[in-house]
Amino acid sequence: MENFKSLFKSLLDAGYKLHELKAMTLDDVEFLIEITKQEEEKIVAVDKAFPGLF
Repeated sequence: MENFKSLFKSLLDAGYKLHELKAMTLDDVEFLIEITKQEEEKIVAVDKAFPGLF
């Protein structure tokens, strides 16, 4: 439940309106979670991306 609240808060901070969030289906929410996971996986520290430089 806490993750759901933090997702809604981040969406509100991103500019979504409350009525837009309430109108979302579970599929919409799952899609947003999947997108977020993919974005987090792409972020890599520089020293891990280029270990030969450090």
